[in-house]
Amino acid sequence: MLKIFFIICLIGAGVYLYQHPDILSQAKQLPQKTGLIDDSTVVYKWQDKDGSWQITGEPPADGIPYETQKYQHDTNIIPALPEQQKK
Repeated sequence: MLKIFFIICLIGAGVYLYQHPDILSQAKQLPQKTGLIDDSTVVYKWQDKDGSWQITGEPPADGIPYETQKYQHDTNIIPALPEQQKK
C-alpha cells in the first residue's frame, strides 16, 4: 500500500513539473543564487616582455604586474562578429 502511494506521489510530482517547467529551471539556479556553488572563473591578464597580452589561469611570475578578472560561467566573453554588410 505504501509503495502505491509513493508511486502516485512521484507521478503527481512529475505531472506538476511537466505543467510548470519554470519551477524546475528556478530550482536548478538556486545553488548559484544562494552562493552555495561558485560558478565563476578567475583569469589573470598580463603583458609579457614583448608587450603581448597573456590571459592565463595562473598568475605570472613574481614581479610582473597583472590584473585579475572574474567571469561567470553563463557569460559570453567572446566578442560578437561584426554584422556583414548587405549588398
